[in-house]
Amino acid sequence: MVPWILLMVAGVLGMLLALGIIMIPGVLFLLGGGGNVDAFDDFASGFILTSHILGFASLAALILGIVLTVITARKRRRIRDAAMGWHRPR
Repeated sequence: MVPWILLMVAGVLGMLLALGIIMIPGVLFLLGGGGNVDAFDDFASGFILTSHILGFASLAALILGIVLTVITARKRRRIRDAAMGWHRPR
C-alpha cells in the first residue's frame, strides 16, 4: 500500500508546484509595477503551458494513487478475512 500512498503524495506536491508555477508570472508582473500587458502575455504563456502540463500529470498521479490504494486495501482485507476465517456479507 505504501507505494500508492507515495504516488498520492507526489500528486499533491505536483499540484502545489503547478499552482506555484502559474502564480510566478502574475507576481513578477505586480512586482514590476504592471505596465505593458501585451508584451507580458508572451512571457507568461510558457509558464501557463508548463503549469497545465504539470497539473494534469499530477492530477493523474493523484487519482491513480487513490484508486490503487483502494484496490490494494480491499485485496488485503479479503486475504486477511479468509486467513482468519471471517465472513463478510456483501
